[in-house]
Amino acid sequence: MSKLWIVGDSYSIGSSYKQNLWQYDENWIDIVSKQLNVQDNDVENFSQFGVSNDYIFKKLIESFYQFQENDYVIIQTTSPSRK
Repeated sequence: MSKLWIVGDSYSIGSSYKQNLWQYDENWIDIVSKQLNVQDNDVENFSQFGVSNDYIFKKLIESFYQFQENDYVIIQTTSPSRK
């Protein structure tokens, strides 16, 4: 079974994160996982609000050895001005 790994900034926060600012039932992560036939419990999302590309790269490297053949990895970078 394939997993979907996502690392990025707030544009990659999943729809399961509910807060006053995020009032939607589905976003691009849900659509992509459905198209790839990846179940919700097989989505690993390490995205955070306001993070830098250094953070994104660090999370990618920390997760790298957990990737399996046929997994999907999406890296959504952020503005280079974020530190």
